[in-house]
Parts: sequence; structure tokens; C-alpha cells
Amino acid sequence: MNKNGSQITYFSLSTKLVEQAAEHVLNLLSDNLPPEFIFHNQRYTVQTVHAVTQISEAEEMHLHDRFILQIAAWFHHTGFINTNTHHRSESVRLMQEFMQRHEVDEDAINLVSQTIMHSASAWDATTSYDMILYDADWYFLSASNFKEMLERKKEEMVLLHGKLSPLEWSDFIDECFVKHKYLTNYGQEFLNNRRRINYFNYKKMPESEWSFDREQRSISRSFLS
Repeated sequence: MNKNGSQITYFSLSTKLVEQAAEHVLNLLSDNLPPEFIFHNQRYTVQTVHAVTQISEAEEMHLHDRFILQIAAWFHHTGFINTNTHHRSESVRLMQEFMQRHEVDEDAINLVSQTIMHSASAWDATTSYDMILYDADWYFLSASNFKEMLERKKEEMVLLHGKLSPLEWSDFIDECFVKHKYLTNYGQEFLNNRRRINYFNYKKMPESEWSFDREQRSISRSFLS
């Protein structure tokens, strides 16, 4: 029995399948992801998969549970290739197509589907799977490259919405570093401490170090024109 109380072993899941999912998703994003997604791209996806692996190991998840989480992490934002709204539902559809082609059993497919959907918000995350993927989605706030990731996030918001006021960005930063809570034990005990350090460094950082502010207008104009 695993930490979720499940006695099911998903024999159709394997390291090879995870590797095939990785190759499939990276090709899918490379060929189809719209150029405005400079945050939710291949690099972010790889970092999220790394985070899922790191957190699931710390939480002592069974190997097959880690496979579930890794596949969910690879696919959870792929829906952006087709839509900006309700993209997780589209991500689930793309994942299901891949899994069915590889003859993965329905129980495993359903579990990956639920994990992708329920990890979208802290309110919906109820299982260990959901909470681990949720924390992995926000791992970038505690990462050493948080400055670059925040720049990319800010730029992506401008490209998608056309404008971003200083107040809106300030609210987003407050949401990320002050209001947001990690859900797993690992997130609360380890990632949160690293995020605090990053936030302290962010607050000390002079505006001149943020390249986005100097380049924002030309980037957004070139894309939106």
C-alpha cells in the first residue's frame, strides 16, 4: 500500500514510458507552442519534472507513484499549444492520447488525469499526487534561477494580455512570495525557506538589474503588431 492508500501496481508504467513521454512532450512543445509562451515552455516543464522527482523522493513515494507524477508533470501544461483557456483539460486529452497509444491501463490514465486537474489550485489538491505536482508547479520561486523565471513570467503576461501595470505585477509578486503556501512537508520545510531567501534578494535588487523593464515595450510591440 502506498502513501495514498492504494494497493494498485501499475505494471504498464515504467522508466521507458516516462522517457517516451518526455521526448513526446518536448517535441510537441518545440513544434507547436505559440511564441508568446516564454515562461510555460520546455525549460519550465523540465524544471517542474525535476521538482516533482525531488519532492516525491523526499515524500517517500513509491516508484510507480513517481512515474504517475512525472508523466503528469510532463503533460500538465501541454494544452497551451491549442488554447489559453481551460488548458489543463486539453493537457489531459493530449496525455490520454499518448497513454492509450502506449496501451497504459485505464486506472493509471485516470490517476494522471486527476492529478493534472486537481493540482491547478491549493483548494482542489487533496491527494499526495495533487499536492506534490502543485508544489512542483511553484518550485521556480525557490530555485536558483528565480530571477530569470520571474522575468519570463512577467514578459509572458504582457505578451498574452497586452499590458501589465506596476500594481498588477506587485500583486502577483505578493501572491507568489507572501500569500502562496506550499502543501507538502518538503515544500513547507525546505522550499519555503529557499523562497524566503529569494524574496529577500528580490526586494534588495535594484530595478536596473531587471532587463524586462527596459525591453518590455519593444518585445510586446513586436509580438502584438
